[in-house]
Amino acid sequence: MKNDLGKTIHIVPLGHERERAVVPFHDRTADLVYLVVNEGSPPDSNSEVDSMQLEQEYYTQMVVNDLKKLHIDVKIVTTDTFNFAPLINTFSKLILMEKKNNSNIFINMSSSGRFASVAASIAGMAHDVSVYYVHSKKFSKTDKEFKEHGGLHMSA
Repeated sequence: MKNDLGKTIHIVPLGHERERAVVPFHDRTADLVYLVVNEGSPPDSNSEVDSMQLEQEYYTQMVVNDLKKLHIDVKIVTTDTFNFAPLINTFSKLILMEKKNNSNIFINMSSSGRFASVAASIAGMAHDVSVYYVHSKKFSKTDKEFKEHGGLHMSA
């Protein structure tokens, strides 16, 4: 729900993606972006999970750098992005906190995995905030493209 008094806040769940998290800010403003990322691998996790976490941290840093270049404040929020209940809880807490601040709140449901996308959409609908989807033009085909853009990117 929009108002004319508060800051513009975007909640962006982030997976192995870059452009879908950043491109929306090329033509719209934000005072603050909450990047919702996985809380990290448990100490006894297997190497595949550790590898996924390293990729997550890489994209988190890339997106933070991109947003800061656009003069947007960023707060990183960690949660268990592989479990639905903690995701819904995290999104709902952020939304309710920002509603108390009279903020204009938007949720990007396209920059993460399926659990986070569905949780973001449900939380947005439940709390009457705008949920948006960023369309991509093609899939990354090489490791270099994937590192640069994420799994999907905007250029043709």
